[in-house]
Amino acid sequence: MLVAPKITTKRTVLTLLQHYDYQLLIDYYERNHSHLSPWEPEREQCYFEQAQVRERVQCNNALFFAGGAVHFVARGSINHDGSVTADHNGPILGVCNFANTNQYKDLIAQREFSGPEARQRVKSIVILRSSSLTQHQNH
Repeated sequence: MLVAPKITTKRTVLTLLQHYDYQLLIDYYERNHSHLSPWEPEREQCYFEQAQVRERVQCNNALFFAGGAVHFVARGSINHDGSVTADHNGPILGVCNFANTNQYKDLIAQREFSGPEARQRVKSIVILRSSSLTQHQNH
């Protein structure tokens, strides 16, 4: 049985978003729109509507369980001093997506890309991404 990942660092919890938490993703994109706009494609307003976001989250999770992609959200709390603490129930601080993961199934099966190594790579990406967003939110 495949279990949804939950990777905890000092500053964030990296996991899959559940369909009933879709509003957190809407809030994340609204809060960070100006910061993310240089890297995001232009999107029509319907992209951010509740029904569309909920459907995307459900599709993303289905892709994960089918082995095709992983759409992580990094959750944490921003403290009064600006530091970030891991918080599974906190707001979304960043997103991190790995697509076309089917092509890596053989490597994973051969243990060439081990669990600890994969976790360390993901932690590094999340730490860099959440640092960037935290710095932006504090300015």
